[in-house]
Amino acid sequence: MSGRLPMTGVVALVLASLTLAVAGAASARGTDVARTKAEPKQLVIAINQGGEIYDPTSVLPSTISVVAANVFDWLMWRTPSGKLVPSVATAWDLSPDGKTLSLTLRKNVRFSNGDLLTATDVVFSWNRLKANGFSDRIARTLTSWEVVDPTHLIAHFAAPEIGFIPSGGFPIVDHDYWQRVGEAAFKANPIGSGPYKISKIAAGQYVDLERNPSYWGKKGKTAGVRFQTILDDTTRIASLKTGAADVVMQVPYQNVDPVNKTKGLKTVTLVPAGSTVYLAFKAQSGATPWKNPLVRQAVALAINRSAIVKKLLKGIPVSYPFLAPTDLGYDFSISHYPFNVAKAKELLTQAGYPSGFSTELPYLNAQTGMSETAQAVALYLAQVGIKVTPKPLTGADFVPWVFKAAHDPSMDYIAMFLGAVAGKAEPATALLNSFSSVTPFAWYNNPQANGLILRANATVDDAARAALLKQAQNIIHDDYGFVPLWNSAMVYGMKSCIQFTPQLGDIDLLLLRHLDATRCRG
Repeated sequence: MSGRLPMTGVVALVLASLTLAVAGAASARGTDVARTKAEPKQLVIAINQGGEIYDPTSVLPSTISVVAANVFDWLMWRTPSGKLVPSVATAWDLSPDGKTLSLTLRKNVRFSNGDLLTATDVVFSWNRLKANGFSDRIARTLTSWEVVDPTHLIAHFAAPEIGFIPSGGFPIVDHDYWQRVGEAAFKANPIGSGPYKISKIAAGQYVDLERNPSYWGKKGKTAGVRFQTILDDTTRIASLKTGAADVVMQVPYQNVDPVNKTKGLKTVTLVPAGSTVYLAFKAQSGATPWKNPLVRQAVALAINRSAIVKKLLKGIPVSYPFLAPTDLGYDFSISHYPFNVAKAKELLTQAGYPSGFSTELPYLNAQTGMSETAQAVALYLAQVGIKVTPKPLTGADFVPWVFKAAHDPSMDYIAMFLGAVAGKAEPATALLNSFSSVTPFAWYNNPQANGLILRANATVDDAARAALLKQAQNIIHDDYGFVPLWNSAMVYGMKSCIQFTPQLGDIDLLLLRHLDATRCRG
């Protein structure tokens, strides 16, 4: 009889450890619920993001997405169902070769300080993104801008960038404001043209928003909002149950049923929510175990993904073996790696690790279920001899660490990512940002797959692009280049009187334009 724990045994161990951790967190951080007092008419929304800087051209937008998406306008936007619609740009025309994009901007759009938004602001915003290292995730070959007049401009690309339009382009910031106040004040007191404006920032604690009277579109139904930073899951849920918060993001999956059973509360779920949780192997040096495909295969076979999703995460997320079924280039022949502990042990022995080895597992602790999954992965790998120490990192720590490793061949790792794979607006861009060598966070190194991904991103024809994407996926899958675990589900908890429609997007969102708390008054 094997000495390994059965599937339910691993899950039970994780659940037991989490119960103790949650109890300790609640005791240690219970005072955080009432840490700040909002204004009487403010809606309080508890989030698990906490930024120091809210300029979306200076930091990775996903780390401040909840606030930024309500304060800044993108060139294009999407409806809750994912349909691309005009925003600052009212019309766009892409040349047949995909190398010239003509944009028409909405007239009389003003930033919240009264400055007129023009083509100069668009170019300024792009140049800031490029200078700060974030432009490659949007477009790599945008070589120049041509400003025709204040509401017309042309983007020139060296090669087709088929993901630029589906992504919505990028957020627009105020050039004239930057010229008047300088860099430090510009970043400390950001100005946007979106439906809300920032009225107060208490770094790491909360951000207060109020309606932007200059907004060109439909006004939000909520006059004032406080986005309260509560990183601890237990404390965040407690804030909802005690009434300290009206809405919370990232309801832990194990708390969904209890919240729904609490009088006066409910949950709204977006699934899939646009991000994939997966294990990434960076293997550039010859000394690392991850260089050996047998070791990567052993890891893939040692983890019972189905048990993690169904037992630990209460069956709320979904799990795709690569792209989502609705994605261009989806390949039905690609299936999940099977769970096979005996084979995993055999593979490790063949690879020269009969007794296993020890390693850390850094992970971005920015999504409900990440911590539980990291602990489950550690227990599963322990059964085949790989001793794993999970290492949670915030976005502020994780992003610089991955960026540094991408530029240091000696910094190899296994890490748990929350990234762009399945369910994105343009699958070619998703694969570019996750698996190519040109992304600032590059970790996967396969020249054949990289070439196919780059070709896909320069291919305008859908059928041809889909064929390239299928080839790239199969190479990565057969190479055990990553281990997909599950696809995120975003669960929002709120008072029952609140009406809310979640927004499908590439980053975590809570758009106030889709939230109505008027029924809660009185």
